[in-house]
Amino acid sequence: MLNFIVDLPGKILSRRPLAYLLLFLVVGAYFLWLNSTPNFADPDSFYHAKIAELIKNSGPVKDFYWLPFTTLDDIYIDHHFLYHLILIPFLFVFNPLLAIKISAVIFAALAILAFQWLLDKFKIKYSLVYTILLLLVHQFIFRINLAKIPSLSLIFLLCFIYLLFTNKNKWSWLIFGLSFAYVWLYGGWPIMLGIGFVYFLTSLKAKPFLSALAGIICGLVINPYFPTNLKFYWQQTFQIGLINYQNVIDVGGEWYGMSFFSLVQYDLFIIILFILALLIFFIYFKKSAFAKAAADRQNFFNSTTLLIISIIFFILTLKS
Repeated sequence: MLNFIVDLPGKILSRRPLAYLLLFLVVGAYFLWLNSTPNFADPDSFYHAKIAELIKNSGPVKDFYWLPFTTLDDIYIDHHFLYHLILIPFLFVFNPLLAIKISAVIFAALAILAFQWLLDKFKIKYSLVYTILLLLVHQFIFRINLAKIPSLSLIFLLCFIYLLFTNKNKWSWLIFGLSFAYVWLYGGWPIMLGIGFVYFLTSLKAKPFLSALAGIICGLVINPYFPTNLKFYWQQTFQIGLINYQNVIDVGGEWYGMSFFSLVQYDLFIIILFILALLIFFIYFKKSAFAKAAADRQNFFNSTTLLIISIIFFILTLKS
């Protein structure tokens, strides 16, 4: 009996479909519990619910006359257009506010499932341990639990990373299509382009990056909001996101930086794991930088890309 109990987790994990279903149900129950309150942690959720309802009833929203004294009165685009389209099936079953809560639970659980799937695809040992650790990161869970775009965006990015790292020429069109869709999904599309560029710098393989770049450009041009979207993204992504006028005007809470000490206070053990990962990487670097085996070189490219991306995101977290 004792041996059966000890061997049970391994037997379940060896059956991937069953393991993924079980993980989805457990994580989904966790996020359902987090969303069981009648409130929203972020008021943006009301906006997304209403815009999805307006699209369902009247088609794409082109004029945003509800805020006449802001730039949105003259330059409005739905920079989460695909996200709002994805929400519409939920609206046929539930009222808008309940629909967006249920969608948030499903998308958050799918994001965790996508993370586990990515680790399994690259044969990472003890992959479930890393997934559990991810669920213990306070700031990550807060963001992914919000009834808005982060969880769905993460799914797209994880799929993009998989396509990059597997390095198959036949998947160039998938990279193109995913990049195209990501522009319609989320105004933070430069993130995907940046990941592709970092991979190009580390591997010197141009085709995946060029496929992503082509998809991004086509997503911007073949767009119901073109050419207004170009001016909007200049304001939203570059002036507010990168330059950030937080010292001049009030901006959204996500645009304010977090001090290093606050970050450590919230998730100290993740900082410790990050430092350990850096040490392991540099040990691996000595062994693999000049490795002749193609598999070792590809692993080195992948690891270097993830290292650079994590450092960039860490800096952006402090800056915001």
